[in-house]
Amino acid sequence: MIIETGLKKVDQLTYNRLKKLLDYNTKTGNLIWKVFRQGTKGIGSIAGYISPADGYVYIGIDYVLYKAHRLAWFWMKGNFPKIEIDHKDRIRHHNWWYNLKEATRIQNSQNQKLRSDNKTGITGISFLKHRHKWIARITVNKNKIFLGYFKCFDEAVEARWDAEIKYKFPNCYDLSTSYQYLQKSQKMKLHFKEKFVNEN
Repeated sequence: MIIETGLKKVDQLTYNRLKKLLDYNTKTGNLIWKVFRQGTKGIGSIAGYISPADGYVYIGIDYVLYKAHRLAWFWMKGNFPKIEIDHKDRIRHHNWWYNLKEATRIQNSQNQKLRSDNKTGITGISFLKHRHKWIARITVNKNKIFLGYFKCFDEAVEARWDAEIKYKFPNCYDLSTSYQYLQKSQKMKLHFKEKFVNEN
């Protein structure tokens, strides 16, 4: 089976052919077979499978294997995306329409999950034992940028978040680990401030 890789369309799948074969549920993100296809559960069944290798949903059409989120874009827009498709929530099989957006490869790389070896819970923040300080970094266009050493963890997180805003990272006002931490921290500070005022 041929695999549709990168941004190149390797066959001549037309919009009419796609619409004839599949329906798209914008709320669930599922593509549904409209015709009987060998190897499926029949008309009305969910098309494709989640690959254990990369987490994307793949669907085979006419001996070509497509990523489902690219088919969803084609189904809605009438053409394949010209650049990459980013999943806003960073989960590759969540293909509901409001979770998909066109993005450059750089923008897509900026919207990544927290690394498995991260011990702070905040992207780009780590602790240097020999300095007894927190260090903040950010990667832009594959270039690692040093943001500074900090005695206070919150200051390091603020520096990281400021850099995300400066370099226009996607989701810096919602899914960013720096933003989420600072939001919780601010709420906690307000909670303790109100509690102190009420008790005195």
